[in-house]
Amino acid sequence: MMTPTSEEVYIFPVSFSQERLWFLDRLEPGNPSYNIFRALQLKGTLNIEALEQSLKEIQRRHEILRTTFRLVDEVPYQVISSEISATLSVKQAPGELSFDDRFEWARKILVGGARQPFNLSQGPLLRILLLELEEQSYILSITVHHIIADVWSMGVFIQELSSLYPTYAADKSSGLPDLPIQYADFAEWQRQWLTGEVLTEQLDYWQQNLSGSPTLIDLPTDYPRPPVQSYEGRAEIFTLTPDLTEKLNCLSQQSGVTLFMALLAAFSLLLSRYSQQKDILVGSPIANRNRKEIESLIGFL
Repeated sequence: MMTPTSEEVYIFPVSFSQERLWFLDRLEPGNPSYNIFRALQLKGTLNIEALEQSLKEIQRRHEILRTTFRLVDEVPYQVISSEISATLSVKQAPGELSFDDRFEWARKILVGGARQPFNLSQGPLLRILLLELEEQSYILSITVHHIIADVWSMGVFIQELSSLYPTYAADKSSGLPDLPIQYADFAEWQRQWLTGEVLTEQLDYWQQNLSGSPTLIDLPTDYPRPPVQSYEGRAEIFTLTPDLTEKLNCLSQQSGVTLFMALLAAFSLLLSRYSQQKDILVGSPIANRNRKEIESLIGFL
């Protein structure tokens, strides 16, 4: 069972996930490819004061949103501040722009903000921006560095915001329960657990299963790969037809797997056909919330 550590301590060890991202940031300082970005379109009368109060409460609840990183004897540590430093910035679209042009104005700002680097040692590692397109039409953007959050965390953030905002707008107190632990507690627990025989077993398992696996996949491309990654990839979004979805669900049930596993197998088969390789390694992110006390936690798990 995880338990909170002493409240007087404000410098904590980093988790293994954070250590990995810290190392990558040292190789390429300020690489924006590790930024996580979400944008919410808001309609109707907006209570800015209640929104700001909600955002401050989320940061108060989650210490990780007030965390920066410091090297001590060449070892990275989490430094938790008692001050809330990420404040809401508000920008209003120029009045002379048409409604369509205001969306383009917002798009450029959002893209630029999503790519703006973070400084892990200075912080804050959270940016919140409100764009007012016109009266009763807004876009709220939330950008965090991956070292303090993951995709699951963004869901927690938005869920808490959705709960707190109407409460504060009605001049009521927060009804959210206190968090049982903080991310720093998880990091310290992980460091204590993943040592000795447990660590050896984990390493042996993966080294054995990944032994002889290819390090790269040789896909045919129209142009040669650049020597330095640009991180300017693109997502291709498409929708499966209801008929195909039903067939995939039936196939998954017959095979005793989830729909995700069936789609992953199809994706691996496609990569194999293009690359002519039999062994395909595909990494997929997981929530890693396998304990009740960390389900409502913001952080990179």
